[in-house]
Amino acid sequence: MTEFIFIKNSQVNYYKDIPLYDKTDEGEFVLYKPESTTLDNKRIKESRHPQLYLHQNDKKTAIKELQHPFKTLQLIKGEVIEEGKFNREIFITRCNSLV
Repeated sequence: MTEFIFIKNSQVNYYKDIPLYDKTDEGEFVLYKPESTTLDNKRIKESRHPQLYLHQNDKKTAIKELQHPFKTLQLIKGEVIEEGKFNREIFITRCNSLV
């Protein structure tokens, strides 16, 4: 069993605190993105990065990073609706500022 886990390209932008790895043609995994760094947004949007992987030891942190934006969106949406001040443009602006 490999120690590395395949990452969907649609999820790459969520990983900030964990290192990501590239798989060489020889089957070795090499560091592509160090921890606490992000990939360039343009590179992500244009899928100009190799297929990336995370180490199985980082799996718990990875799950937290994937869930964080969605939990935050739920909190903001609930907060805005409860206050009775739901404004679609403000909501979208606040959500976009999280990404």
